[in-house]
Order: sequence, then C-alpha cells, then structure tokens
Amino acid sequence: MGNSHSSKLSARELEDLKGPFSDEEFESLQALVAEAHANKAVFLDRFSLGPLHGSSDDVLNAFGEVLYSSFGRLAADESAESASPDNDQLSIVHVAKAAAMCIRSPSTSTLRALVSIFSPSLELSPTQLHQLFMACFLMAEDTNPSSRPTGSKDVHEYTPVAAAMADAFQLHSSHITPSTLAAWAPTHAPLLHTVFASWMSFKCLGPRSKVSYVAPRLSHPSDIMTRGEELALSLQSVQLQQNWDRLYTSTE
Repeated sequence: MGNSHSSKLSARELEDLKGPFSDEEFESLQALVAEAHANKAVFLDRFSLGPLHGSSDDVLNAFGEVLYSSFGRLAADESAESASPDNDQLSIVHVAKAAAMCIRSPSTSTLRALVSIFSPSLELSPTQLHQLFMACFLMAEDTNPSSRPTGSKDVHEYTPVAAAMADAFQLHSSHITPSTLAAWAPTHAPLLHTVFASWMSFKCLGPRSKVSYVAPRLSHPSDIMTRGEELALSLQSVQLQQNWDRLYTSTE
C-alpha cells in the first residue's frame, strides 16, 4: 500500500514529506508502512501498551488499534489532502506526517498530537485524561529495557497516581484541551511530552531512534513508593531518570 502511494508522489513531494528525518529514519518509516500493509496485526502489536494485567480499559487494551486510526487524523491536521486512510490502510504520507508531529515538533504540538489520540475533538473528559496519564506511564516503562516489567504490566501500579494527576489538573482548568494541558504540564509534569515523543521515536524508528527520556531503574525494590509514583517523579527532571542508586527503600 505505502509503496504504491509513494510511487504517486513526486520527488519534490517525497522530499518535503521526509522533512525532519534523515535518509535512514525515513527508510524506517517506509518499512513501518510496509509492515502495516503486509500484516496489520504486527503493526498493532508494535504500538500496543501491553500485555496489561488488571485492565478493563478498551482504549489502553487496544492502543495499537487506537493509534492506527489516529495516524490518519494527525496527518489530516497537517493537510486536507492526507485526510483518512484509503481502504483503511495507512500510507507513508500518514505515517511520516504523524511521526513528525509526535517526534520532531515543539512540545505544544506533541501534546496536541497526544490529546488527539484520545479525542478527535481535542477536548478530553476526565476519564480520557486519566487514560492519557495511564498511557504515558505505560509508555515510560518501555523506554528502559533494564527496568521494563517482565511479563505483563500491572495497571494497579499506575492507577492511583494517574488519578491524582487528573484531579490536580482539574484544579487548574475544567476544560481539558491541548492548550490547557500545555499550560499545566511545565509546572506539574514537564517531561510528559518527552515520554510520548521518546516512545513514538522508539516505536517508529527502532534502533535509529533518539530518545530524550529513559525510565528510572531502582538499585533495590522500594516498598514505600509504587512504580507509578517513581515514574511520576521522573517526569519532573532529567536528573530523575536512569539509575536511582541511593533511594531509601523501606520505612525501617
């Protein structure tokens, strides 16, 4: 599909589409399109958040499908010509434009792309905001292979802090939109957009990805902090990423 769509583009159009990506990175995006055409299930698995334990949330459980649909919308935000995927298939136009918005754009555009995944109208309900924070915690876990949970991720580790963040946001604004999220995030979760951009870069570009966020790895398991609380702290500063070596790990 993507190859046939690419063949319809002029050299100038392809060069414009390549935009912020290197030759090697653009090849990765083209390979992603080819993968989606050959076996959509493989694409959906690549962009899943799971496997998840204890989750009854349809959006989180089927995040690959949700993201697949949103790629067309993200591209449409950039150009009416790339609106919906033909025959429910993504093209290089959809993937490259969506990837550029998620990976190579200012924080406000990245947050707008993140919000649009959960609501095409770009206005979230409190439930959708909670889903957004949950998704970001689950994405964060994928950024550090040495700290990534083996087997399934237990959503109960992240649910309370995601709920607390959603409640805190609603003290800031009763309207949940990209602009209000962008105004709230620098004070409360300045690296929120970085988690999303890093995860998308890893998923879209694979070994060629350049990530700016790596989830913390504790030298010893903590019995005074949940994993969600650890990740929430790591959203505050780059100094709170990677290895945590001297954290008090018990109440004794």
